[in-house]
Amino acid sequence: MSMPASASGAAKESWSVVPSPNEGPAPQSSQLLSVSCPSATACMAVGTYRSRRSPNATLAESWDGETWSIVPSPNVGPAGKQDVLNGVSCTSASACAAVGAYFINLGANRGDLTRALVESWDGRRWSIVPSANVPGRGDGLNGVSCASAAACMAVGSYSHPVGAHFSPAATLVESWDGRRWSIVPSPNEGLASNSDELNSVSCASSTTCVAVGSTPANVLVESWEHGRWALVPVQRPAPFNDILDGVSCVSATSCRAVGFLSSSGGVTKTVVETS
Repeated sequence: MSMPASASGAAKESWSVVPSPNEGPAPQSSQLLSVSCPSATACMAVGTYRSRRSPNATLAESWDGETWSIVPSPNVGPAGKQDVLNGVSCTSASACAAVGAYFINLGANRGDLTRALVESWDGRRWSIVPSANVPGRGDGLNGVSCASAAACMAVGSYSHPVGAHFSPAATLVESWDGRRWSIVPSPNEGLASNSDELNSVSCASSTTCVAVGSTPANVLVESWEHGRWALVPVQRPAPFNDILDGVSCVSATSCRAVGFLSSSGGVTKTVVETS
C-alpha cells in the first residue's frame, strides 16, 4: 500500500494491485470471493477456479506479509461438478473456517442439487468438516463469522422441493461450537412462495451477530441475541429493490452493511446501511 502526498501535503493511503497466483493448468477462470486477515502478515482468501482438467474446484490462497500463495483445498463434489468457497473467517493464522457449496447429480431429468460445504484450516492444511444439511433440500452457505475458534456462525439458504425443482429459498443458519456444525432456526420475512437468502454475517462476540441478505423486494437483516435469531426492521429506499451483500460489526450496536439497489430500468446503485 503506497502513501502519495496530497495537494495539501497530507499523506493519503491508496489501494494498489498485489500479485496473486491462479490455480490449475491453463486456468480458464479463477475467482477469490472472500478474505479474512487476523493480522497484517496473515490472511486467507477463498473462492473457486475452473480449468480444462478441473471444471470447478475450491481455491484458497494465503498471505504471509510478502506474497500470496496457493494452499491446497479439498473438494467434495464428483468430477465435473462445482465446488466453491464463498466465505472465510480466521481468528488466528492457524484457525480459519470457510463455507460454500458443492453440487451433486440427482439423476436423469432431475438436474443438480447443492449441498453446504464447510472446511477448516489448522495452520497446515484445509480439511472438510461435516455440515448440517437440511434433509431433503438443496442448501448452500454464503458467509461465515467466527468470534473464536469454537464459536462460528454461517449463513446462506436452502430450497423447498417443488416436483423435480428446488425453489423458492428460505434462510439457513448454522453454528459451530468447536465440535460440530448444527442448524439454528432463523426467520423469513417473505411469503412461502418467495425466496429469502442470507449473504453475510458478522459476530462481534459469541453472543451477538448480525446477518444480512434479501427478500424478493427488500433487504433482509437478522440479529442473534439471547440465543435466537430475530428479524430487524430496516429502512428501505423505495421504490427500489435492494440487496445487502456484506456486513461488519465492531460491537453489538455498531454495524455497517453494504450492497446495491436497482430500479425498474435496470440501473444499480450502491447502498450502505448502519445500525
